[in-house]
Amino acid sequence: MTLLDNFNELFRDYYREDIAKLAQSYPKDRQSLYVEAKDVWRYDSALLEDWKNEPAKIRETAEEALPHVDIPIDIDLEGAHVRLTDSNDYLDRLGVGELYAEHETNLIAVRGRVGQVTGARTKLTVAAFECQRCGTITRMPQPDTDFQEPHECQGCERQGPFHVNFNQSERINQQKLKLEEPPHEQTNGSGQEILVYCHNDLIHEGGENGLVDTAGETVTIIGEYLPDETDLQGRGNVTPTYDCYFKAHSIVFDDDRTDEIDVDKHRDEVNQYASRADAIDVFRESIDPGLTITDKWDMATLMATGYAFGAPRIDPEDGDMVRGDLHMLFVSDPGMRKSVFADKLAELLPNSEIRQATGMSSDVGLTAAAQQDEFGDGGWSLSPGALPRANGGHLIIDEIDKGPGLGGIHDALEGSQELKIDKAGIQATLATRVGFMALGNPTEGRFDPYEPIAEQIDLDPALMSRFDLIVTMSDEADRDMDTEIATGVLDSVDESARLEYGDMETSEAEAVTPEVPREVMKAWVKIAREEINPLLSEDAKNVLRDYYVDTRQLNDEESDKPPATARTLLGGIRLSMAFARAELSEEVTERHAELAKEVSKAVVAQNFDPESGEWDADRTTETPSSQQERVEAIEMCLRSDGKLTLDEIADRTGISERKIEHRLEKLRNRNPAPVVRNGDEYRWIA
Repeated sequence: MTLLDNFNELFRDYYREDIAKLAQSYPKDRQSLYVEAKDVWRYDSALLEDWKNEPAKIRETAEEALPHVDIPIDIDLEGAHVRLTDSNDYLDRLGVGELYAEHETNLIAVRGRVGQVTGARTKLTVAAFECQRCGTITRMPQPDTDFQEPHECQGCERQGPFHVNFNQSERINQQKLKLEEPPHEQTNGSGQEILVYCHNDLIHEGGENGLVDTAGETVTIIGEYLPDETDLQGRGNVTPTYDCYFKAHSIVFDDDRTDEIDVDKHRDEVNQYASRADAIDVFRESIDPGLTITDKWDMATLMATGYAFGAPRIDPEDGDMVRGDLHMLFVSDPGMRKSVFADKLAELLPNSEIRQATGMSSDVGLTAAAQQDEFGDGGWSLSPGALPRANGGHLIIDEIDKGPGLGGIHDALEGSQELKIDKAGIQATLATRVGFMALGNPTEGRFDPYEPIAEQIDLDPALMSRFDLIVTMSDEADRDMDTEIATGVLDSVDESARLEYGDMETSEAEAVTPEVPREVMKAWVKIAREEINPLLSEDAKNVLRDYYVDTRQLNDEESDKPPATARTLLGGIRLSMAFARAELSEEVTERHAELAKEVSKAVVAQNFDPESGEWDADRTTETPSSQQERVEAIEMCLRSDGKLTLDEIADRTGISERKIEHRLEKLRNRNPAPVVRNGDEYRWIA
């Protein structure tokens, strides 16, 4: 039986219905028949091996056989494509950094993350060169990586000049992308990447706008690993080395980016921990065993536990979509261990990324950017930012006070969690379904409890409202607490040194060893997030409803903004579901709702204005009303007299000298400054 006969039989036995469906929509809507590697193996394992070793030849034969399959529709499938795909791992998966010489010219499956993507372009596959002297047409096949011109005319044997006759040339649609190593596979910090060419209808795969919508996603690309022969053709300094590229045959899209955590190995232990009455406490205390738990850290670790487990995403066909990922903001004075804590938390989260804002490009940043560069052959390409790259997991950004900022990410964090891109003629919709955490120090170096949080970290008020969980922590001297923290640090350093250089066993180390082993914690989170979708009990709904209604009544004045909004209620729902997940519970109980209520109270409490003694909904996003009144009183007093000392302003306004000095010094730092200082005296010069 010939190879052609094999495909005739394979198509007849396995794909007659699929070919009939292809014929119904060919060529306008569909141009390819997708053949599963599993079916080829079941038909004849040797045929699958041949396809791996000689992909161009086998595919050509398959496409030759396709039009001859007997189907009830009279459509000529000449020119249709046959694409081998693999949804069941019948082809070995390789990482981008695992491609070597032995893989060249073979059909392989490579797993990586889609980076930069060009727009769709037209490419000549066979260029018809017309001699301008004698009119002879010379046809030259064109490689993927370069443009080849004839050395001489086949008619007059002269070296041109030539003109491309487009009417007699053959062309296809082409799109390029970079396939990158995911962060968890990188060994040198930056990772490796490979150039991928996608042709014809493959450029329409992946989303409403085609491949460009996959920027940032992790995919498996099946195709040929080919040498770039143009590297060896005498341009510049000729060397025997060359780069390779990938010619895509098909793309397998999936959301499960890592399978490194052996869930089954730890399932029994996870069930034991999750069934304990103190399951949530034992989890949060194991995140960072070297941390001394202060009152503020007690609440922060509880918030972080909710952040880790999250709630299920609700996206019914005929209902409202509700995000399940929790977003967390952590602002504190420097040196309070939040970065160490975030690193340890990120280790536990499947598909998590932790980035320093200082190392992020201001051009791409968190969202995406259209770039005109060499990769796009002088045209435009789309580079995904950190949010679409982290889609399906968690993204933690540290030092946001020192980076390019968090502008333009409001929609990416809320609702459908998508970025709509329309730049330089490139339209794309990038998924950004992540749990987002931002950490930073106050912009003035130290945290001021009398200033709004957004002002101290330079965040847009609308963005602040997207965070379900907000931690503010100032470094204050307290003898008892400082003694406890110092003892904890000394014990941690001492135990770590004894474990490495002394004779201490891990089982003896209490200060640095978590109660729950790290691998078990990873499995715990993965099981909960993938398998547990808890539903609200009536008791839980009553707790959350009463808390929301009561909180909105904390201010009596009708003109005051309520301290809680609908987003507050949704955050409480997400938190209660997260705590249920932590216990692997399919029901959100009253206890889970009460715990969520406790966290939500801590967040809302940051709207309490210590000066007015009232709840001020503007406090986390805008200047509190009491502070606005204080500022106006100070400025009016100084304006009216022209020059005054701190104690003179304090006598007239009743405001403390510390708060007056704080405000006047901020005015002095403006450009231009309306206030100057001469000794103990301030002058209004505006």
